[in-house]
Amino acid sequence: CLPCREGTFKGVNGSSPCLACAAGFYSDSKAASVCASCSAGKYVSTGGETYCENCVNGKYSASIAASSPTQCVNCPSFSTSLQG
Repeated sequence: CLPCREGTFKGVNGSSPCLACAAGFYSDSKAASVCASCSAGKYVSTGGETYCENCVNGKYSASIAASSPTQCVNCPSFSTSLQG
């Protein structure tokens, strides 16, 4: 038997295949039973990923499990944001 690779998970025991993490979620370790959600300020657009991308400088996202860079919006007037 082989553990599920990074970017995938398997929530039940048995011979069913490992599943790719959905957009907005990731797995950075082998043999994951669940995928983690991207934290605020990060996103991942495609499934099966091992990490989340940071919003670019000057943008932020309060969303958890953001699945698109369009969820990163401009900072309000007279404020700024580093990546993420």
